[in-house]
Amino acid sequence: MEKINEVIKILINKGLISNDRLTLKTLKSGTTNGVLFTLCINNTPTFVIKIDNPAIITATNDFLSAYRDVKLLPDVLYTDVNKEFIVYS
Repeated sequence: MEKINEVIKILINKGLISNDRLTLKTLKSGTTNGVLFTLCINNTPTFVIKIDNPAIITATNDFLSAYRDVKLLPDVLYTDVNKEFIVYS
């Protein structure tokens, strides 16, 4: 749980989210060894936070960036510079 708290602090410090009425829900990860969370703002699921190894985060970011115009796929809010996590809609 310590890592997710670091991620939340980074997002707040970068001005990407505010600290008001945030809640987290752990998701069951079916196709990844990483850890997934739903970040809820005002009780509304808003973002997914995926914490995984850098190769997986890089591949996820590359895929979502390449197909960013496909409306069915989520939008990337932030990718960690060390590729430790990614946040998407």
